[in-house]
Amino acid sequence: MEKLKEVLEYLNGKKTNIGAFLLTLALVIPIVDQQLLVDIWGITVPVWMDSVVETLQWGGGVFSGVGLFHKALKAKKDGV
Repeated sequence: MEKLKEVLEYLNGKKTNIGAFLLTLALVIPIVDQQLLVDIWGITVPVWMDSVVETLQWGGGVFSGVGLFHKALKAKKDGV
């Protein structure tokens, strides 16, 4: 239980940023795949890349949502 508290304390203030980073990656990867791998190098995009992008979208949505919700709770608690 102590380790969980340490992890949650470390993530305090970082969840929204992590979520935004993951969502940005999910947006950029398909563009880079298409323009760099396919158009320039002529390499076929791996089949599993769609799963990676979907996982990044899911993780980014969770981190962003939880981070924003936590910010709202802290603001309400602080009376802002």
